[in-house]
Amino acid sequence: MSYKHALALTAFGIGAVLQGCGEDEKKEKECTVGCQDKCKDIDGYEALTKVGVYEENCGICIDSQLSVEGATPIEKWAKVLAASIAPAANDVEKALPLQALQYCGAKQQATACGTPLEPVDHVSTKAGIDAAVLALDDPDCGFCYLLVAVTDCATGLTSLTACGNAPNFVCEQDYSCHDIAGAYNDLTPDTAVNTVCKSCLDAEVADDTAISGDIYTTAFDAVTAASDEAHVEALADHLLHCGAEQDDSSCGAGITLIGDTGIAIRTALLGQSGVCEVCVLMGEFADVDVPTCREMKTSLATCGATGTAQSVICPECADLDWAVDDTNCLKCMTEQQNDASPWSLPAAGASYATDAAYAPWLFFQTCGAVPAAEACEDQTFMDEQATPVALDMSSGSGNTVAQFQAAIAAVSENGCNACINSAVAQDIADNSADIGQIPVFQAAIKACSN
Repeated sequence: MSYKHALALTAFGIGAVLQGCGEDEKKEKECTVGCQDKCKDIDGYEALTKVGVYEENCGICIDSQLSVEGATPIEKWAKVLAASIAPAANDVEKALPLQALQYCGAKQQATACGTPLEPVDHVSTKAGIDAAVLALDDPDCGFCYLLVAVTDCATGLTSLTACGNAPNFVCEQDYSCHDIAGAYNDLTPDTAVNTVCKSCLDAEVADDTAISGDIYTTAFDAVTAASDEAHVEALADHLLHCGAEQDDSSCGAGITLIGDTGIAIRTALLGQSGVCEVCVLMGEFADVDVPTCREMKTSLATCGATGTAQSVICPECADLDWAVDDTNCLKCMTEQQNDASPWSLPAAGASYATDAAYAPWLFFQTCGAVPAAEACEDQTFMDEQATPVALDMSSGSGNTVAQFQAAIAAVSENGCNACINSAVAQDIADNSADIGQIPVFQAAIKACSN
């Protein structure tokens, strides 16, 4: 008999061999898989249980396939399991547990390899998946994985998924560099990880006609020193092809970049270290040649440039007609207020006696919003007041500051409310002496309404 697949799982688990017939053995033989259905519902292969309860009929069927001494089927089953992982176990003993489960119709269960087991990742071969399942150190997961024939990466991926794991790998991906932890420019130490990674990258560079030389590390130094965007992007692409990942040690936390568009930030990035450059360009972009500001910020943070959350401002509140619930606008304002709590509208009835009380509104303009008449289009500033008070917009206004504040607070349209308060906040930020001055409120209302 030829062996297609051998896998030993330890920790009182399984010693299993998936066996198949060679060309000289294709002849009639006894049923081996699905011959009975007594175990079709079990979800615990080691204990022969369904939802924690021993399945007696399954145990009887399993017992029919065993030839060991024991008082009960489950006692015999335990002996067979122990024998399959013994150091001196032969091929028959290793294969018996799986063969018995298959004979009695055991099925793959979507809970066998799921939580709390870690998702299998960074593998792209059958041998790699086998080793990863072994490392999970869970007998039920091992049995489930082997219940169907695993012949290559694709069938291994399918089997893991059927058993409830959430595999995080692509069979076509090379993962040679996934363990280099940001050492994109330093692959000279003679370690197994670096040797495999360097071989992959050297092959990538050798095939790249735009980059001179066949040695990746030499190309890295030359390309990053020349600050050529296209070539740096190519290096990042080669690293991704070889399975490298972004690492949060790549960029300094406090680096400063100037720009409010993705392209401007990308250009400014060329002034940073080569390691930082390639790490950021390894991020997720809809179009790496035309990245968005937010895509660049996300990638910078992933690579360790946490300070750019505030120092780089994406104008995500621009062109939104003061939509106060826009996700990206709120994200920008939250970053700019430098607070762990998400930005939110100040509470109704908040006192505006100090410039600090208006400060939260200022983040709208910091993030690109511009006061415009459309924000309060057709708003009368009287309709929604509990006690309507007409506002005098002339230089000799007969109103009080409190009346202006009450009229603005009564506006239920959040966009209009935000526009006016932001305009007031900007005036006060420019001249704190203006707080409590009626012309400030008049100018803000005029800026945000017809």
